[in-house]
Amino acid sequence: MLIYTAGFISLAHTKVRQVNMNQSSKNAPTIKEKILQLSNLPSLAVVKYQLIRALNKENASIEDISEIIRHDQALASRVIAVANSAFLGYPGRINAIEQAIMLLGFDLVRSISLAASIFNVFAGQYGGFKQMWAHSYVVANVASSLCNKVSGKDRSTCFLAGLLHDIGRLVLFKVISDTIMDTEVHDLLTKKGQSLVQAENELFQCNHTQAAEWFLDNLCFPEEILVPITTHHSILKEGVHKKSADVIFLSEGLSDLIYPQVVHDGQWSDEHQKMFEEYGLSDRDIADLKAIVEKEEQAITRFFDL
Repeated sequence: MLIYTAGFISLAHTKVRQVNMNQSSKNAPTIKEKILQLSNLPSLAVVKYQLIRALNKENASIEDISEIIRHDQALASRVIAVANSAFLGYPGRINAIEQAIMLLGFDLVRSISLAASIFNVFAGQYGGFKQMWAHSYVVANVASSLCNKVSGKDRSTCFLAGLLHDIGRLVLFKVISDTIMDTEVHDLLTKKGQSLVQAENELFQCNHTQAAEWFLDNLCFPEEILVPITTHHSILKEGVHKKSADVIFLSEGLSDLIYPQVVHDGQWSDEHQKMFEEYGLSDRDIADLKAIVEKEEQAITRFFDL
């Protein structure tokens, strides 16, 4: 369990820090520029380049893709672990990269590979934020379970969007680590929902949903993954990906009810309740989702080393 030093940040202190950040060298990279640089880290850029190049080949084969992933054993083990999630429909049946590609498809395996690469990068530098990943895994599980009832979309898409929905928080912590105090980190970790988004906007002039969009778009993630991630704290009014976005929005809120014991930023609201009822869902569905997540609790603890 994470332990944080208690701290209080006054409004005046926050404003002073904002002024200091805004008065820094005009030549210093903006937060967006830093995030784009982060997505070009060698450990991510090489995987991205190789996978995209292979997948763009007209005659790309399973062997082409699997060879790239197998080259990094840590990456390969993560891909197989995620591919074996019960919520992708093949629990315990995938023990090789080739199987993952045949069962899940090129595009999904590419996205899982990039997601696993991201996890490997941040896991080493941000061991204290493993619970954020655990929360994201819970949201991914809830999303894939809700998918058929809400969107009719392929549940693997909802699973992956859920898994990466909070990547923007880690990205922000990474790029502003030199300009933020531990007490400010603590304050942000205790906020949820729109209050978190507002606090981030006040401190950084952007929030974690925007950070996620910049980061993942530069890694060539598809729009069907990006849109639900960038709207998981708000309701998407319309668009081709609205139902997928609704799934992630609901799943983020439901995590507050279903699995609140890990650090999370989900907050069940009247908007969640209204959408929940509009889709014909009930308290029975919440109970069923909670039971599903509880069955995965040991896997979550083991996978994220909590």
